[in-house]
Amino acid sequence: MIRRRLAPGLLFVGVLMVVITAFESHHEARQTWVRFWLVDAEELGAFARGAQVGREDLLLAERVSRVAKREDVAYVLILDPTGRALIHGNPAEAGKRYESEYARNALEAKSTLVQEIPAIGVTEVDVPLESGVLRVGYTFRPMAPFSRALLAGTLLSCAVLAAAGLLLLRGGW
Repeated sequence: MIRRRLAPGLLFVGVLMVVITAFESHHEARQTWVRFWLVDAEELGAFARGAQVGREDLLLAERVSRVAKREDVAYVLILDPTGRALIHGNPAEAGKRYESEYARNALEAKSTLVQEIPAIGVTEVDVPLESGVLRVGYTFRPMAPFSRALLAGTLLSCAVLAAAGLLLLRGGW
């Protein structure tokens, strides 16, 4: 009798705990990526500052091109103070002028800035340079398999808890 009264509540609490834990894990994984991206962009920004001072544009363009090929990078570019792309991970975009709200925010930033751009699914890290700004757009694409596995594990755990709850309700335990 007590089991039948406790079963629905225990089932609900168990499912709720599994779902909350899954969301927390997913959120923490995303935050870890963002922390990594901050360090990554600031390191590239330090390299860019050194290359600008030493007038090593070719070396900088090569490094930007390498970064742009990474799976977690949607784009990487260096804007001059007017918003024109001096160097772009996609060479066809070099010389283009960027005037979006995100570009303006990046150009006005006095320190490293993180901007979420939901329309294109990008987290942008902007690093101010001596003359302009480095903009790196990162994507969570590499995290997709982890997200799917986490969702599958959560659904499986909920199904197991639901089955256990049903067994308790029917008195089979």
